[in-house]
Amino acid sequence: MMQYWSIRPQSYSVTKLETSETEALTVFEMETSILPNIYPSKQTVYLQPTGVLSMNWRNLLAIATLCVFVQPALCQDKTEKKEAAAKAEVLEIGGGKVVITKPESWKTVPPGMMIDNEFRFPAEGDGAARITISRAGGGVEPNIARWIGQFEGATKENTKVAKKDVDKTVAHIVEIEGTFKESKGPNAPVKKQENYKMLSAILEQKDGSLIFVKSTGPKDTIAKMREDFIKMIDGLKNK
Repeated sequence: MMQYWSIRPQSYSVTKLETSETEALTVFEMETSILPNIYPSKQTVYLQPTGVLSMNWRNLLAIATLCVFVQPALCQDKTEKKEAAAKAEVLEIGGGKVVITKPESWKTVPPGMMIDNEFRFPAEGDGAARITISRAGGGVEPNIARWIGQFEGATKENTKVAKKDVDKTVAHIVEIEGTFKESKGPNAPVKKQENYKMLSAILEQKDGSLIFVKSTGPKDTIAKMREDFIKMIDGLKNK
């Protein structure tokens, strides 16, 4: 006899639907709303003949345990990748002059004062880097000199600066290490952050305008995001 049951893993309730004598199998129809990335809304599961009802219940409990505890762990990486992909975003920066693709691992946060766009990496946890996009004047060299002054122990000689042409934009990649003198504003107190690094890009447009893409954080954090940062700059497009 075929027995049909409906199992709801959220509440562990089981409901018998109908019976059939066509096959000696037990069939379960699961409502799997807790596993939307694994199954559709309903899934039919075929089990070996159980012989007695008590065995059916043991199988039902095994399925419920699998749904609630095992399957979510197995699909965690897949779910995280889908969520990260959903965060990938094409942005127009510099007043719409340049298009970039934000790395999917960067979390968008409300921008601070005088900032067009702001992100953090990693999305959660301690030791995050702050990434900002803004516009300003002052020239390339004066801005690099100003950034060097924000780090104790940093000099022009030990600061890495690389220049490259990317789709009609001159990108100046700047890397500075040392103790970062963090300040929330001109008159705010300074907090010294040891073993910090700045990885930034000054995007110099043909009309002379400058776009600043600036990341600051612990050296280890910046090292983890450096590849995505450079890839984003290398992939920029002018409109």
